[in-house]
Amino acid sequence: MTGEVALALMLLIGAGLLIRSVSHLTQVNPGVDPRGITTGWIFLPESKYSSPDRQRLALLDILQRVQTVPGVTSAALTSAFPLLSNSQVGVTFEGHPKPIGQQPLVNIQLISREYFNTVRMRVIRGRGSAGADIKGDDDAVWIDETIARKYFPEEDPVGRRIVRGAFDSKERPWIVAGVVNDVLDQGLGERARGTLYRRFEPEPQSWMGLVVKTAMPFELVLPAVRRGIASVDPALPLASEETLEHMITQSIGQETFTMYVLVAFAVVALILAAVGVYGVIAYFVAQRSREIGIRMALGARRSDIVSLISRRIMLTAGVGVAIGLVGAAAASGVMSTLIYEVAPIDAVTYVTGALALLAVAALAAVVPTLRATRVNPASAMRAD
Repeated sequence: MTGEVALALMLLIGAGLLIRSVSHLTQVNPGVDPRGITTGWIFLPESKYSSPDRQRLALLDILQRVQTVPGVTSAALTSAFPLLSNSQVGVTFEGHPKPIGQQPLVNIQLISREYFNTVRMRVIRGRGSAGADIKGDDDAVWIDETIARKYFPEEDPVGRRIVRGAFDSKERPWIVAGVVNDVLDQGLGERARGTLYRRFEPEPQSWMGLVVKTAMPFELVLPAVRRGIASVDPALPLASEETLEHMITQSIGQETFTMYVLVAFAVVALILAAVGVYGVIAYFVAQRSREIGIRMALGARRSDIVSLISRRIMLTAGVGVAIGLVGAAAASGVMSTLIYEVAPIDAVTYVTGALALLAVAALAAVVPTLRATRVNPASAMRAD
């Protein structure tokens, strides 16, 4: 039974750590407001849209049609969705030159002018900070707080130049038009790597993500959105429709699944531990019923009998709890890779788990303990 208690406590602590971790993850701000937003992909076949001009015109036409659909409050195009890794390129920041081959990597995300408004991002500084849409020429870019903090810690980045590759390359420099809030790009449990946003028109591509904000369930608007896209080209589908809220929830799917598995095992282990405690105490009472009868005949009170059995419970369960605490601490290295913003040896979780297991052990011993206090002294002493 000691082993059952120890295993149950280890599983209980693991489940508790994961529950706290998932709770922290669900409270993380991804940098966007997903309410009422649905996403999907638009793929332009290169056989028909082979030139940048055709891609640009088709995408702008689709966006305009979708924005006019009744029930759609805002729509935008993007090359990547929140929490999904972006393509990275090496860049050079004005005033912060790096040797060739050592340029810092940043995410490059292509967007339409309504993107920040649609996903409710904040333009903290620069153009667009007073309104929703971003406006600017082909060279305008917006950087997030991570880039601003890392490369322009004591200066205003607005107006500074950024070049793709080395600064002396022939690439036309981009001009920082503003700073926006960070958006997590690798999941809720990871830090933002730094993203540079620019309008998609100068460099359109054959596939773009569509984000649609609606004032009603998207299922009611979807047919009209599809008709709007089909009015541009009947062969263009809207692929992989998914709400942004579901996308964010799915980003912690592995952690949630692991939590549920551990909770299930912990519940089974608790039941086994309770059954084990019940069996041990019941056997203890049966073996010592004669002794208990003699004690009661000699004047022992029921409270004395309860104390006798409680010591047995606490001794057995206490040893199991001690072993379980040591085992959980030894497994803390494994748990540290699965949890977020929770210490692997978290005092609250460990103490709560130990107390819960002791409470289960005590409850499992209620029936045999009551049975012991009802022993008839005369019958017990006559027993062989």
